[in-house]
Amino acid sequence: MAAVNIAILCYLAFSLDRNLQDATDGGRAVRRAHLAMLDQETGLRAFLITGDRTFLQPYHDGVREVSRQLDEARADLRDSASLTRLIDEEEARIAAWDQGWASRALQDGSEMASTPARPAKVRFVAEGKELFDDYRASHEALETAADARRAMLEQRQSRVFAAGLAVELGLLVVAILVVRRQRRRLQDSIVEPVDSLLATIADIRDGDLEARSRGVGPQEMRDIGTGLDEMADALARQRRRTEERERELIRARIDAEAANAAKSAFLSTMSHEIRTPMNAVVGMTGLLLDSDLTPEQHSFAETVRTSGDALLTIINDVLDYSKIESGELELERYPFVVRDCVEGSLDLVAAQAAAQGLDLAVEIDPDVPPVVEGDVTRLRQVLVNLLSNAVKFTAAGEVVISVTVVDATDPERPTLAFAVRDSGVGIPADRMDRLFRSFSQVDSSTTRVYGGTGLGLAISLRLAEAMGGELLVDSEVGRGSTFTLVAALSRGHEVEDRVRVAPAELPGRSALIVDDNATNRTILRGQLEAWGMEVADYGHPLSALGALREEPRVFDVAILDMHMPDLDGVGLARGIRLLPGWGEVPLVLLTSLGERITEADELPLVQLTKPVKAAALRATVARALGAREQLYAAPKPVQPIRPLRILLAEDNTVNQKVATLMLERLGQRPVVVSDGREALDAVTATFYDLVLMDVQMPVMDGLEATRRIRAELPQERQPRIVAMTAGALLGDVEASLAAGMDDHLAKPVRADELADALRRVQPSRAVAPAPAEPVPAPDLPPVLDPTALDVLTSYLDDGGRTFARTLIEAWRDDCETQLARLADSVALGDAETAALVGHSMKAASASLGAMRLSQSASDLETAALAGADAVLLGAHLQTIRAEVVAASEALGVH
Repeated sequence: MAAVNIAILCYLAFSLDRNLQDATDGGRAVRRAHLAMLDQETGLRAFLITGDRTFLQPYHDGVREVSRQLDEARADLRDSASLTRLIDEEEARIAAWDQGWASRALQDGSEMASTPARPAKVRFVAEGKELFDDYRASHEALETAADARRAMLEQRQSRVFAAGLAVELGLLVVAILVVRRQRRRLQDSIVEPVDSLLATIADIRDGDLEARSRGVGPQEMRDIGTGLDEMADALARQRRRTEERERELIRARIDAEAANAAKSAFLSTMSHEIRTPMNAVVGMTGLLLDSDLTPEQHSFAETVRTSGDALLTIINDVLDYSKIESGELELERYPFVVRDCVEGSLDLVAAQAAAQGLDLAVEIDPDVPPVVEGDVTRLRQVLVNLLSNAVKFTAAGEVVISVTVVDATDPERPTLAFAVRDSGVGIPADRMDRLFRSFSQVDSSTTRVYGGTGLGLAISLRLAEAMGGELLVDSEVGRGSTFTLVAALSRGHEVEDRVRVAPAELPGRSALIVDDNATNRTILRGQLEAWGMEVADYGHPLSALGALREEPRVFDVAILDMHMPDLDGVGLARGIRLLPGWGEVPLVLLTSLGERITEADELPLVQLTKPVKAAALRATVARALGAREQLYAAPKPVQPIRPLRILLAEDNTVNQKVATLMLERLGQRPVVVSDGREALDAVTATFYDLVLMDVQMPVMDGLEATRRIRAELPQERQPRIVAMTAGALLGDVEASLAAGMDDHLAKPVRADELADALRRVQPSRAVAPAPAEPVPAPDLPPVLDPTALDVLTSYLDDGGRTFARTLIEAWRDDCETQLARLADSVALGDAETAALVGHSMKAASASLGAMRLSQSASDLETAALAGADAVLLGAHLQTIRAEVVAASEALGVH
């Protein structure tokens, strides 16, 4: 019995335990070598970024540590030929990384750190990453094999333990038989040790791996106890390893969740910070378009607005990519005019195309339904991406977008093809697979020449797939490329394409077209003939002149391109004017965006900007032939909205101005506050029908202010609250609604969206418009009278400037104090205190020459003494705040 125990223990001690310990130590050495390699790679990258050689210390330490740990691993794992071979492979990969990249990084790192991120540097970093990835792969294989060997030895040890236990139990049975025969003699020395061992076994079975035998009784029993203790130790080690692995997995999951939350927070912040200034750009442009503009000014303003929309589309690209990757992208479904969508897309690239001398054109097949249903924003986004790429990669020639029906099997849902064709550089066949990869380009060198992130086509492909369609490409190097979006779209019936209706002045009339671009001639001919006109076209100006001289003919109208070989459009127009009967014929000159033709009035000529839109061509030709139809329709008057009491809570002064102007255009006169605390005070003091609430504001944000309003005001005084914020993510909308808001408007806010929000308000009582901010009289005093301060300091000689600065700073500090005091009095409806503040600021400001501020403070004092309510006092507060800022700037303090 003892011999069996000794044999098992010897096998465990001198064979399995030693091999298992070597496997464990070898695996630990492999992981330590990997950590040292990570230190090397981190140190080198830091050196490449900063050029600071102090970051190379981890690299040099890592070199020595890698060599030492791999030597230890080789010694510990020497019994396994496969592991030794994997160690050799890892050392080879390390040597390849060190010789192929690390040595070059050590040599050229300082120079690279001082240069910007050029393609060469990017490629070098990518090469290092690729070599290090090769090393990672070999390390993972080695670590996996080492772990597998250790697990195999542990399993073998467990089996030996089980076999030993079985043997011991068998021996125990034999011992019991012997005991039965000798129980009187051996009972006291056997029963207690066996009971102890059985108790220990039961504890281990129940999961108590800390249980140990007491080491009593005969040697055999003590040996069994020792075996059980060793088995419990092994199981405890295995449990600790398992628990550590579980903790690592939990930490990895937490890190991944934190990274995802950080990404969402970054996207939300980026969207908010960019949309805030864009709100002013788009909002002010919209207000400008509603004013009385000339057609040219209207065109320029429209281009600014559409370009602002394009910028917002670019901003949304990043958000879209995130939504697409997470499967949260949702498409809208509304009717829209195909021609408006396509021509609007061309507007966004027209300026760049004109600068490069490219021709832009649109071909829409007559079979294409004029109106379809779908997500016009996403469709335009794809088209703009394709057009931008086409213009970017085309040095000369043309970019044409065509729309055709490729499958009319279902007449109510035809399949349309939107093709963008260019005459640019083309795409090599072996590079096609890189087109639709995220953040990838056909050739890395194109980044230097053309720029771009490589994200547009990836998003376009995913959007096409979301529409149930596909994005195809056909290209030939040196001849150009054609990208085609194919998707089935339902016919729409709620709106119509009026461009297809011919004005009464066009059918039966004749037109002459002279343009060296065959595509443009084809398109112009097709459009004019569709309106019932007779058309003759020529591809060369001299050929046109020669033909008109040989066979005299007078057309009703002539359309001439400006830029043609041998003779430009102006020269051709002069030649045509000299022909008999052409003196009064309307001449339409096609020019590039922003191009000025000084001879236009002299000849005379009607200018039409390329790319030629069908609506503009139709209106221009009809007007030239005597129609009264204007090129641009006058802005439609805004339907009247009932006067509402509106409170605008917005901390950004530019956005305050934009929103106020938009509301005034809608017949409203809002009261403006600058933070959530002031909004809460205002609605507590006075009833409002609507609160337009920004979300991110100082003192108290819009969400907290909304929660306080919903909790503290009685139901009959609850206003409708609409979020008007730059936060446009789904989470932002959900947060607004969860806080108690009734609606959500994402900046930049458009006038029609704001009008719809106002129409949804149901006034609970008949009210007059809320008092507007006090409007200064026409004879306002100046912001600053510099003579006032000069009088105060003139007698101080050289010390006058210092004393003046001291006075100004003391005045500015007093203004801050008085403004805070005035805000408190407005919140409490304390007119008496407000009057005292106005009196104090009136005198102090006049002393320094801040005459307009002094006048505003005097108005406040008068209104407060007359018993003004909190709303009017709040309006005076906003005026005084604005005048303090203006006076501070005039005095040179901020």
